[in-house]
Amino acid sequence: MAIVVGTDSFVSVADADTYNTVHGNAGWATATEANKEIALVQATQYLTSKYDGRWVGYITSISQVLPWPRSGVLDQEGRTVASDAYPLALTDATSELAFKALTETINADVGKGGQEIRKKVGSIEKEWMPGTSPYKKYTLVDRLLAGFITGDSTSATLIRR
Repeated sequence: MAIVVGTDSFVSVADADTYNTVHGNAGWATATEANKEIALVQATQYLTSKYDGRWVGYITSISQVLPWPRSGVLDQEGRTVASDAYPLALTDATSELAFKALTETINADVGKGGQEIRKKVGSIEKEWMPGTSPYKKYTLVDRLLAGFITGDSTSATLIRR
């Protein structure tokens, strides 16, 4: 298949190999090249759709396929991110999600909203807590990208008293 960084994925297979090796994600090394590519495409699709319209900065070209690279972006330390670069946090988040995508469906459809709070086995009965998300949360990914998105659910909420 041969993915193209900037069109299909935020990160190359070689860079994802390095990330997953350094982070001890052993299952990545045993995956085929084709499965790694598929996982990277799925991870990029997840990030692109989850944070659509919430990325800081501006796309660098009207013709670009993915929302990165961007201009007008500062990293968590206040340094300017080059308008032709992908922040390390983005490539790390993509590599982490790609590893997850090898063993689970990260872009899964869900049937019912809310968190399941009760399940009866005999004659199958379920109860869902209203107001909670039915989607799996990837906390490390959210934390890595917190400085590059607006309205992040991992940020603190100020409560006035």
